[in-house]
Amino acid sequence: MEFREANKLLYRGYLYSLILAIVAIAAVIVTVLAAFLPLTNSPSALAPAVALLAGEVVAFIIAGVLIFFLYLFRGYMALHRIGIGWAWWMAWGPIIEAVLGIATIVVLALAALTHAQSIDRGPITGERIWSILAPALVMLIILGAFGIFLTIAHILFLSNMYRHTGIGKFHTAYILLIIGLVLSIIPYIGILGAIVLLVQYVVEMLAYKEASEWTPPAPQTPQPQTSTPPRPL
Repeated sequence: MEFREANKLLYRGYLYSLILAIVAIAAVIVTVLAAFLPLTNSPSALAPAVALLAGEVVAFIIAGVLIFFLYLFRGYMALHRIGIGWAWWMAWGPIIEAVLGIATIVVLALAALTHAQSIDRGPITGERIWSILAPALVMLIILGAFGIFLTIAHILFLSNMYRHTGIGKFHTAYILLIIGLVLSIIPYIGILGAIVLLVQYVVEMLAYKEASEWTPPAPQTPQPQTSTPPRPL
């Protein structure tokens, strides 16, 4: 797969993911409003609405996974084969993070179960609490550290794409990514960071669109040097 085709896949993946997110948020809001507005007259309407909401969540998750593997994963792996640095982590990083997230949930569930069983065996000492919570805490630290690593990989990937193509939107995207992440961790202005990250997403999406039409500059051919005959004395 050539460079432009890989970026076309990434542009479509980002666009479809954005559309899916908008549709999912709208559908969830409508379902929740439809479930709770008529509660004063029909409390039994809540159960079907909850089932519908669960079905919507599952459907949107499946759609998101399909978009990732059909477009984003293929696009990043194609860029990796071309030689764009950190593209491999952009492809496999979300998969690894999802596996770590599932493992964290399992460990947390086991810790909660162990805690419930410990209550029946008498008072819980500090040592027993630590032995129960330590594995879950370790998994959370690993998950958070890997998320930070993926963010750094994303920034470096965008920087490499800018150096490879010279497209200014890639440069703007990784600058906005850094600014958005910094603002997100500052108390009281986290919403501003979320807005910046949304703008960064759109800019990065448009950068892939521009890269899908990008043509590498033709190599400069050296001009032959003409020698002038010496002037007569």
